[in-house]
Amino acid sequence: MQRRIPVDSDIPSSLCCPLTYEPFVNPVLGNDGRVYEYDAIVRHLASDSKSPFTREPFNLIPAVALSEQIKTIVNDWKEKNREWSEHAEYLKSESRSLETEVKRMRAELKTLSAFKELDDHNMLLSRALTQSRENATFLQAVREGNLLAVKSYARCKSVYINSRDKDNGASALIIAVMLRCTEPVEAKDIIMALCDEFKMDVDIKNFRGCTALHLAAGNNDVWAVNFLLSKYANPLCKNEFGDTPRQYGSKVNAEKFNPSIFSRLHEVELRYQASSSSLFSSRPMSIPALSIESKSEKKSSLGTPINLR
Repeated sequence: MQRRIPVDSDIPSSLCCPLTYEPFVNPVLGNDGRVYEYDAIVRHLASDSKSPFTREPFNLIPAVALSEQIKTIVNDWKEKNREWSEHAEYLKSESRSLETEVKRMRAELKTLSAFKELDDHNMLLSRALTQSRENATFLQAVREGNLLAVKSYARCKSVYINSRDKDNGASALIIAVMLRCTEPVEAKDIIMALCDEFKMDVDIKNFRGCTALHLAAGNNDVWAVNFLLSKYANPLCKNEFGDTPRQYGSKVNAEKFNPSIFSRLHEVELRYQASSSSLFSSRPMSIPALSIESKSEKKSSLGTPINLR
């Protein structure tokens, strides 16, 4: 006879009837040595007088003590199983409560994360606004020709030395070059400080694509052109109209364009083109720095006399 699994697989098989596989309620002992549920073995004997396992003549043996003992064991097991079932239900209930609490905490954490991201965004925005204000103040100090204020702001960590004006894109260097038209001495000191002390990028463009070298050439400023070239300003940079500093100076000044500036820029352009190497990757091999010399030594490193303003 093939044995099937009891309905409740947690019940020990020794406490189940071998015919019904259910826990004993009224167990009886047969002469084949097996214990049966009374109703189940009576139904079997109604159609077959032999043992369902040994196939020998079968009859019941009085065993009241054994029957009562089995009943006690089964009842004890049911009681323990009931307690464990109740405990299991309690644990399931607690588990559901914990899951609900975890979901709630995750929702709160998500909300807190959103607030933190908002706080971080606001902090970054505040820093950006602060830096924007300080950059604007720095550029205003350059416009006013205030060298001490320019140096003070340039040393401040919140000021970006290469910042540009929000209206026209002019950098501090471009503003200082333009200031040379009205305050040449103060602007000269600021230009030298920006390039020598604070290592400002000399090729920053404004919104029209002009660099400081473009504007120096446009202003016919021999000193500024010479100084910027000594700091490796690129004479091949083009503005939005495709003009190099030399071409821009020629257009702005027409016949009044200083010939020394024209020849200097043209010569440096030719050397840049011939070198076939980028000024941004290494120092030019064939273009030495055009140092600013004293008035008693008014010669450029390229050998062309330059009159300093």
